[in-house]
Amino acid sequence: RHHVVRFLPDMQWACGEMNHSGVPSQKSAQTSGVGGDTGNGGDAGVRVSVTGRLVGLIRDGLPAGETIGVALSGGGDSTALLHLCLRAGLRVEAVTVDHRLRAESAAEAAAVGAWCAALGVRNEVRVWEHGAVAGNLMDAARRARMGLIADWACERGIAHVALGHTRDDQAET
Repeated sequence: RHHVVRFLPDMQWACGEMNHSGVPSQKSAQTSGVGGDTGNGGDAGVRVSVTGRLVGLIRDGLPAGETIGVALSGGGDSTALLHLCLRAGLRVEAVTVDHRLRAESAAEAAAVGAWCAALGVRNEVRVWEHGAVAGNLMDAARRARMGLIADWACERGIAHVALGHTRDDQAET
């Protein structure tokens, strides 16, 4: 099963006032009659577009009227999530984590920030400051990323952060 919206469970603990409501149900994905192309040759009301379903999931799963944080790497998953949150009419801020594991990572994070600015979305880059990493580098990077995102959200007063991942992102889902 593919989850587009996932909440950071440890953020509830980190900030103390998080409202962790979980992943939207399959039912809400099937019944969200949100606008857009029906994707079935004009038979409106029978099926909604994939985009409409995803926007419906986001509207059902995230509270209206609050600023929603989006963890934005610049990859396809998080970029699509940002666009869907904007299409859903949510007030959005983004955070990008620069792990400093590749020489080009700072430039990539800056490009994501410029792209957000063009969309009118506030973006902040958080940098993982680290020396040599012992053990599983990907696990250490994931833990650091989650901590940096949680810290950012708490500092910004953001109670909900959405992450975009596909089913094959095993460590994240």
